[in-house]
Amino acid sequence: MANNNPKFRASYSYLKLWTEGRWEEAIKAYFKLDRYISRQMAEGSDYHNEWEAYVNAHKTLPPEFNCLPLNNPICEEKLVIPVYEWLDLVVKMDCYDNPIIHEFKTGSLESSDYVRTYQPATYAIGNVLLKRPAKSVDIHHWNQYAKKYTFSRVVVTEQLLTGGINWIEAVGSEMYSYFCDNDLYTKFAKPIKTS
Repeated sequence: MANNNPKFRASYSYLKLWTEGRWEEAIKAYFKLDRYISRQMAEGSDYHNEWEAYVNAHKTLPPEFNCLPLNNPICEEKLVIPVYEWLDLVVKMDCYDNPIIHEFKTGSLESSDYVRTYQPATYAIGNVLLKRPAKSVDIHHWNQYAKKYTFSRVVVTEQLLTGGINWIEAVGSEMYSYFCDNDLYTKFAKPIKTS
């Protein structure tokens, strides 16, 4: 896949949008173009900011998640991991507390709904590629409407990692080929400031 385009930066959110057939949203998200932010998305972002501040201040999970103690939490750390010559994996976990990855969710779904996505595998792969321990991905979900907490744990296994990397490679190569074939890297290149 060698060409003159930048490496493809695969994140779970871009790949998910693409696999759901939401190609325009995926392109807008990838190239940081204007995109619609729903009230629910904004509310979820507010909760995440509040929870990050709480974890940093108290070294426990937030009250909505029963204030369980943490060891040495790192919140919202953005990792860019080289995978192939054409591909970097980008992960930004809500909280990494060696060896547990904690993901925080809001809305009307439950934690078990996120177990069936590739997000846990994607985040585990990022840590494994960096040779950081990843024992499980703990999904904490707060339904702010029903005031209900649910919890699910995804254990990191070889099967999880293999399925995840296959998904990242397959969807990432499809997106990257589309971007290159349609010259999107040139079309959406950020202008260089000269002053």
